[in-house]
Amino acid sequence: MTVVCPHPLLPTMPDPRIEHLEDFTAHEWCNALIFDPSITRVHKRHVFGKGDEWNSLFTRSLFTNDAIRAFLNLYKPGKGQRRAVDRNSIVTGEPPKFRNVAPSDYDKELRRRTAKEDVQHDLTDPEAPENTVLVSMGGELDGGIGRLHGGVTASLLDQAMGALLMHYYESSNATTELRVKYLKAVETPCILKVRARISREVGRWIETAGWVEDGEGTVYAEGWGSFVLAKLEPSAKM
Repeated sequence: MTVVCPHPLLPTMPDPRIEHLEDFTAHEWCNALIFDPSITRVHKRHVFGKGDEWNSLFTRSLFTNDAIRAFLNLYKPGKGQRRAVDRNSIVTGEPPKFRNVAPSDYDKELRRRTAKEDVQHDLTDPEAPENTVLVSMGGELDGGIGRLHGGVTASLLDQAMGALLMHYYESSNATTELRVKYLKAVETPCILKVRARISREVGRWIETAGWVEDGEGTVYAEGWGSFVLAKLEPSAKM
């Protein structure tokens, strides 16, 4: 009889992924953030079929009970926009979908990006657009014992910044530079919030700032990123 051994890198049984949102709702500061009416879109990780998903680092590789146990993306569009808060429902929307640009909007957006006007954004403006990633971290992402790996901190900043641009510009984007200043070690397990704001835009070139915090006043890291938005294609008119 021939015994076939499973490949060590392939799963041998189903691996259900569950967002442990109770990790968040057990904390008042998390609830205050989740149910903030100025945050109009709250969504979990959107898991696609294997091989068809984007951002598999967060939606698959780190989606375990001992790595990133729970994940919520919270987008605040600013400019006075608000939502009616439903305390019975945490999730208020799906991840952003890239827009199908109408001809007139396409021409306007194309002119704006081509002009490369240097626009500075006020990071202290309370009504500025902001994206927050809320994560519950287990102990399998450590560098030192009981301390979060610095590379994970950088990845969280990159994730929050890129998601902000996807929401705000409704466009895919690519990171061109990321700088991180580490201020304090992150002890695990923990719950973190990672905020991102736009600081500057020049055509398709976007600069951002971000912060890794605990929701109670501690700032663990600051980051600065540069991104380039995807080119608008003529097919977007269709």
